Amino acid sequence: MPYFKWYALDEAGRVHRGANFARSPELLGRFIKKRGLASLLGYSVSARRVKVSAHERAHFFATMADLLQAGVRIGDALDVAHASCNNREFALVVDDCRAAVHEGVSLGAACAFHEPFFTPLACQMLLAGQESGALPKVCAELGNYFTVIDQFSQRVRSALLVPVITLIGFILVLLLIFGLIIPRFAVLLRSFNKPLHWRTEWLVKVSSWFTAWNPLLLLAVVIGILVLTAYGMRLVARTALFEKLWLRIPYIGSLIFATAAVAFFRTLGTLLAGGVPMVQALSFAVASVTYKPLAERYGVVADKVQSGSSLTVALHEAGLSIDPASKAFIAVGEATGTLGPLLLRCADYYQQKLYRTLELLTKSMQPVLLMLLGGLVAFVIFSMYEPIFSLSAVVD
Repeated sequence: MPYFKWYALDEAGRVHRGANFARSPELLGRFIKKRGLASLLGYSVSARRVKVSAHERAHFFATMADLLQAGVRIGDALDVAHASCNNREFALVVDDCRAAVHEGVSLGAACAFHEPFFTPLACQMLLAGQESGALPKVCAELGNYFTVIDQFSQRVRSALLVPVITLIGFILVLLLIFGLIIPRFAVLLRSFNKPLHWRTEWLVKVSSWFTAWNPLLLLAVVIGILVLTAYGMRLVARTALFEKLWLRIPYIGSLIFATAAVAFFRTLGTLLAGGVPMVQALSFAVASVTYKPLAERYGVVADKVQSGSSLTVALHEAGLSIDPASKAFIAVGEATGTLGPLLLRCADYYQQKLYRTLELLTKSMQPVLLMLLGGLVAFVIFSMYEPIFSLSAVVD
């Protein structure tokens, strides 16, 4: 939806400026009049990307589900949801959806004007839910869907927090050793006027190079190198060869596969539970898999299902090694017509598997960093104290 920067006059002739999302300039003019301004003088369309968190989406749909299940009309429910929005831009979008619904537009079509905010999956489910008369259930499913995504993101961030803090501490200790401790030892050791061992000499040279730089400039250079390295590795990792190699690395491959399985099964299960047809739901589920080699395999699954194969057979023929428990869930779901809820169970299984793998990696990463730091400190202590231990021989 366009983002307009506008300026308008009030009744006293004063100029007011602002910026709003609106579906068209006509609706922007209506919004201006609602604010008590006399006329719209001009506007310009500006590209703006606004990020709405999964938590905010989950709160919106959970509020709508509770109100609709209580018998509140859609327009009145949007009034309450609008009042409870904490994100200013998202509140403007909800307000526009409310205006569209009051004009006779369906909720799904109104949200489709704002797909960056509601996601194509949510818009498709709302359209299907309103057509089938199951809109409260669909809103509840979407609320659960975005709640799980929010919890998943928080869990991943918290799991990565400890290794990141450990790495930062590792870097700070290095800065302390080479910036403060070694230079003081170097002054003492050079006062002996004797050649130093190569280990000690190397540490002193590194410390001298470090202290010769401005610390802020050195920090900026290090950050720049890290950013460029990360960007280069990201570009390399996206090549077809490296994308396939990542899947063969122990634990890393499991993480990637489990992440793709969670996205595919949760999206497909949510859409099917919301009443979206299988073929249409598969297209959205395949689009939710961001890792290209696995997305291609899930695309093969969609093609085979459209050709008449069962989902269990299609997954096997596409080379996706789903665990036996998930295969059983999918087979039972297809046989009993409860595929949507059982696919969500499969997504929960892979999500727990992802948590366990991620926890194992983060727990092993911290001891490795601590061992490296301990080894470095031991090397520095030995190299710096070795000349002092042999002080009597040096003096003689």
